[in-house]
Amino acid sequence: KLDRSNYLLWRSQIESVMKIQNLIKYVNGICSAPPEFLDEAHTQENTVDDLWYHEDQIALNWIKVTVTQPVMSQLVRIGMAIDAWCILEK
Repeated sequence: KLDRSNYLLWRSQIESVMKIQNLIKYVNGICSAPPEFLDEAHTQENTVDDLWYHEDQIALNWIKVTVTQPVMSQLVRIGMAIDAWCILEK
């Protein structure tokens, strides 16, 4: 688990898992959130949005379950995987 002293080791391990699960795109910026609606009038919902959100939450949870409690306290209010990733990079 990630603590305050093993970031590089943790990152190497979690990146491998995310690559295998095809989730790395949610933390490296390749796959940004799609628009919620397909039209400007907001009448056609984008169903791809549901799949993106679901997979992003899987990536976020992989991150959250692999950090120690003190580190997790930084992620409590984080809603997207890329945001959690960026916080942990600092």
